[in-house]
Amino acid sequence: MDAAIAGLLGTALGAVLGAGGALGAAWIQQGHQTRRERLKAAADLGLVDFNQRVKVIQRDGGTLVPLSVFVAYHADVLEVIAKKAFDPEAVAAIDRRQIALVRAIEGRPSGQAIKEGKNAR
Repeated sequence: MDAAIAGLLGTALGAVLGAGGALGAAWIQQGHQTRRERLKAAADLGLVDFNQRVKVIQRDGGTLVPLSVFVAYHADVLEVIAKKAFDPEAVAAIDRRQIALVRAIEGRPSGQAIKEGKNAR
């Protein structure tokens, strides 16, 4: 009888651990899927924003930063919104990151053309 109880307890424990592992894996996978979807949304929004800027520049002139700057901006905004922390401090932090990113791009040899409003090739 003791062996039967031990067997049942072992089986129950194995089932609980197996189910817990499956739930943990699903939770991790869902987190990665959510992040992928957020990055795709940022890329889509960034592309639309970039294309709008291209139209403005064609009409009025000006400089154009790389598409990656627009995507990074939207990724930052979506991340802050997902964390439910969208407030004036978060907006200021996003602005600081964008300014630093644009300055870093302008500091590269190919970035000089961006700074001067010319096509870099």
